[in-house]
Amino acid sequence: MKQTLLGLAVLLGVAFCRAEELESRSYRFAPSAYAKMLLRSGADEEERGKSLQELEAGDDFAFDTEVLWRRAFSSCGVQWPVDARLGIDKRRSRLEVTNTPANLAVLEKAMREMLLMPFLVEVDARFVRAKRAALEAVGYFEFDRPPAKELYSKLLAQKGVSVLASPCVQSIPGGQILAKGVTELSYPRDFDVWIVCGRCATTNDAPKGGTCPESVAVEPQDFTVREIGTILEVTVDVEGEADLLSLDLDARYVGQPLWKDFGLTVPPLRPDGSPTVLPMQQPIFPCAGVRTHYEAQAGETSVHGGVTDGTEAGKDDFYLFFITPRLLDLEGKALPVDGGL
Repeated sequence: MKQTLLGLAVLLGVAFCRAEELESRSYRFAPSAYAKMLLRSGADEEERGKSLQELEAGDDFAFDTEVLWRRAFSSCGVQWPVDARLGIDKRRSRLEVTNTPANLAVLEKAMREMLLMPFLVEVDARFVRAKRAALEAVGYFEFDRPPAKELYSKLLAQKGVSVLASPCVQSIPGGQILAKGVTELSYPRDFDVWIVCGRCATTNDAPKGGTCPESVAVEPQDFTVREIGTILEVTVDVEGEADLLSLDLDARYVGQPLWKDFGLTVPPLRPDGSPTVLPMQQPIFPCAGVRTHYEAQAGETSVHGGVTDGTEAGKDDFYLFFITPRLLDLEGKALPVDGGL
């Protein structure tokens, strides 16, 4: 009798502890989560079709779909003890789960790795200008040059290296990311020339016709604006369920302009025979940049560029663009795979 009571006490204690361990949590999921989870569940085509029909019918909690989602999470290692529950609230795009903290942690990890939850993309960039000697010292021009992250660290220890900008910006997947550190320069693209005539002091000073030019004026026309500084434009898409990211990158540096006078010299019209020079200065903008499409893992740093600005004065200055894309949750925390600069 004593042993029976002891056994009963032990059983009751286990049941009580298990009930205390269960927690209920709510997770917002992305619209693409339905299809991903149905594929992971191992459901056949008929089961997947029935589940999607339930959801399209507007059922807030679709029983068959919940069974398939349970199965999918089970394939990721989530266990479902007694009293554990899973519900789908389609109206609010939320997953309502009751389970132990350990199983909830496994479930959350699976949701992050399969990108089931809404997330943001972040691009961390470094615009670097480096002398040729600095690049040679770190092996940049070698066939087996160091990885981008290591290369960046080594460059910072060299002379003749400067970080021009370090933007770090976020967006939704597929959204354009734009970051600028610029000033604006307004300049004319055309000029009007005006010859203002007047009477000369004496008849002998005047050319045939009785008048002589008094002055020649140049009026700037058709003004435009050019941005000077660092400009980053990038779009990041997520490929499939993995952390493989697809990037369309446009990074460039526009330097201070070099001014060149494209003006005209008017033939001598004055009595003293001196020509008139009409100034028409135009800016020439040194520019170095890269435009490319590539794929990278979340948290992976890559280096692009290694180009000059095309000017004689800047032939020894090379511009490099270090890019690190990341995946973040809606609170700004990095999703599992991370790294970078």
